This record gives sequence, C-alpha cells and structure tokens, in this order.
Amino acid sequence: MRCEHCQGVGLVAGLEWAHVIDSLFREQVWWPCHECKGSGIVSCCEGSEQGGQLPEVEKKEDE
Repeated sequence: MRCEHCQGVGLVAGLEWAHVIDSLFREQVWWPCHECKGSGIVSCCEGSEQGGQLPEVEKKEDE
C-alpha cells in the first residue's frame, strides 16, 4: 500500500532544516522517506508477520 508519510512519492522535504538549507543554498532539498526507504510503498502485513517489528530491527538484535 502507499506510504502515508510521503504520500507514495518516496521523498520528503527537509522541513526540519528548511531554514538552514534556505539560507545556505536557496533551494528545497528532498530526502528519501525513512518510512518506506524511498520506495513510496509500505507493506501493510510486514509488521504483523514479524510480531510488530520490522525485519531490520530483528537483525540488529541478533548481532
């Protein structure tokens, strides 16, 4: 399903640093969405199958 955080675009504007970026570069900078890793799509079943945790979180716990 479409990522709600970035509306399926896969990119989000750097709003937190907007004032810094604007003063330095005078242009809007876009970053890959952290929710969908820039793909614009999230799996609605991904979390529930893993017991509410994403696979990458479990990998970190195993190490």
